[in-house]
Amino acid sequence: MGIKRHFLLFIVSSLFLNACSFKRIRFIPATAEPVESKFETYSELIFIEVEVNGVGGTFLFDNGFTESGINASFAKRAHVTFKGKTSTRDANNRSASTPTAVVDLVEIEGQKFVNAGFYRIDTDRFFPCKKIDGVIGASIINMANWKINFEAKNMWISSKTFEGKGIPLDISFSNNNSSFTTISVLGQPYSCKIDLGNANTVKLDPKYAEKSLEGIVAEKRIGIMSLSAHGLGNVDSTYQIKELLEIQHRGKTLPVKEKVLFRGKLKYQGYLGINYFKPYDLIINSTEKRYWLSKRTKIPNPKSDSSYGVVLYPLEDKWKVIQLNSKDSLIKGIKLMDEVSIVDSIPMGQFKGICEYKEFLRAKMKNKEVLKLTLKDGNHAYTIPLHQIESQKLTIRKTD
Repeated sequence: MGIKRHFLLFIVSSLFLNACSFKRIRFIPATAEPVESKFETYSELIFIEVEVNGVGGTFLFDNGFTESGINASFAKRAHVTFKGKTSTRDANNRSASTPTAVVDLVEIEGQKFVNAGFYRIDTDRFFPCKKIDGVIGASIINMANWKINFEAKNMWISSKTFEGKGIPLDISFSNNNSSFTTISVLGQPYSCKIDLGNANTVKLDPKYAEKSLEGIVAEKRIGIMSLSAHGLGNVDSTYQIKELLEIQHRGKTLPVKEKVLFRGKLKYQGYLGINYFKPYDLIINSTEKRYWLSKRTKIPNPKSDSSYGVVLYPLEDKWKVIQLNSKDSLIKGIKLMDEVSIVDSIPMGQFKGICEYKEFLRAKMKNKEVLKLTLKDGNHAYTIPLHQIESQKLTIRKTD
């Protein structure tokens, strides 16, 4: 399911894998550097072509995933044997026992990574609408340097650092390969994990905000906001700040203002997702622990704030309301986990799954058509135009 900001489900594809690093990986640079690799985007994220033991596949580029991962069918084709197991924890803080393997050779345009640690993952679980083979995670990404052009959709990879341009963003690596930096928003500092497998821009935990959020204008959303390797997350509240906010690093204001999302009970103080970096030409100099942000000449247009105010998702063969804006007067009376039986005049059972429903909804949003929902009881029907939901002046408490 695609990742959207306006009441489509926020999917968190990357995993927080708390197992120890394999610590055996080696990087063998190509003869001629840097090498260039094209990439494609889907649901805002980067996908690259990778060879594993000589077998080509499509992989998510995700430094939020502490090692790397492949699904069972691709592992079989690439002659990867899972010989171990370890305990892992996903983005929704759920633990599971996960099979592990050490891959002889991972190759990206001639850049070779030997003895890389991999987990067996179910890629269909968190990318049900796109066929991918695995994830290139932080243990590989952190060994090389990367120069990413989002507009041209290409990247250069090198064992040597790239010449820094723009504003430097100093980073540190944790013992599980995660990348962190510190930013300030509304005068409050946050230690943020950099997660290129997450489509958010800036996501922060309000419990670290102290008094900086008093009276801020925000849109409150409730429901299930994420889907990760071990399933849907828990019901939670988020606050989307409506105005664009300045982001600062080491006393310097970055040139692009951003919309900021506040959500409680995060594992870290905050996260920087891939959409935070898209207004820039991005350099990841892993060997000097520094990102470089150079503002693009043409910045992508911001996403529309229009929405239907409600998200549906199939759970155990029933289509349930999993996310909504509780203050939206147009959907007053709809509650979380209400079952929807009909959308427009189509029984929900006619949709083959979330992918087909996504295409249906995308077409309606493009044409700015109304959405008609009928709840299971048959007595409540709603006609909802595509609209902007009114924001409120809030004091976001630490307990929210």
